[in-house]
Amino acid sequence: MTEIVLDQRIQEAIGKSLKAHYDDLIKAPVPDRFLVLLAELEAKERRNGQ
Repeated sequence: MTEIVLDQRIQEAIGKSLKAHYDDLIKAPVPDRFLVLLAELEAKERRNGQ
């Protein structure tokens, strides 16, 4: 099997692009519906003594 090696510049460009995309995701607000679901789950776990 032949190993394919990307040029260092291509690897860096891909890395920068992925980091920028990930940073955007981290900065995005959590949708209200998810917050409601998490609160409901937490309340249910408290009621069940977990």
